[in-house]
Amino acid sequence: MEEIGNAWRNYRCFSTEKSDILKPWNMFYFIGKKGEDTMRKFGEDQKNLTAVICNGCGKKLKVENGVLKEGCFEGKQVFGYFSSMDGEQHSFDLCEDCYREWTQQFCIPVEKEEVTELL
Repeated sequence: MEEIGNAWRNYRCFSTEKSDILKPWNMFYFIGKKGEDTMRKFGEDQKNLTAVICNGCGKKLKVENGVLKEGCFEGKQVFGYFSSMDGEQHSFDLCEDCYREWTQQFCIPVEKEEVTELL
């Protein structure tokens, strides 16, 4: 990171190690300027979903006619009082592979239950 100095704040970052690109929860890896790519893209009407990109690996997920056609974890958190990130909202999308790799690192496993009725 030293070679880019304080400029890192102007860039999208994921990991310090190129081998850890699939691990968005690691430190930082310089991959490009902010705003060049966003995780969700919409058509001109700002209603029709046209693309979803995994924040972890950069994979473009399948979207047809405004409908996401593959598994995607959408994380969204608004941080409140008593947080060092008070007043910030963080959001990200992970493809199934990145989600699986991320959750396998948890000390306490994710709670799972089968859902039989999907909307």
